[in-house]
Amino acid sequence: MQVAPDILHLVGGTPLVHLARFGREVKATLLIHEWMFDGRLYWVDSLGTMGARVVLADPHRAVVIGPSPLYGSELRSPDIRAGMALLAATLCARGTSVIHNVEQIDRGYEALDVRLRALGAKIERAA
Repeated sequence: MQVAPDILHLVGGTPLVHLARFGREVKATLLIHEWMFDGRLYWVDSLGTMGARVVLADPHRAVVIGPSPLYGSELRSPDIRAGMALLAATLCARGTSVIHNVEQIDRGYEALDVRLRALGAKIERAA
């Protein structure tokens, strides 16, 4: 990541995971432009329920104003990428979060809960 007064250039990762992280950590206004797929950002309202200041500008762009403290919430994973972004947000949030439809995340990340626990995350899989 490189930061200049008015420019934030993201290197590596996906815009969706960056959206969750920077909404909490960066004192700036961040424009996420997902140019490849229509509607990929439709889930960002879920971050709003956690306390993030985020606006879906159009099917390709979301604006995040940070920093915003995130709080635990009950969420639903709509797909793999959005699910990972929501998971990243819940790991940064205060309080307890529940993510439903985690099968979407499981499709791309085998035993992710086990690996995150090994790194110190407080995460458990409900029955």
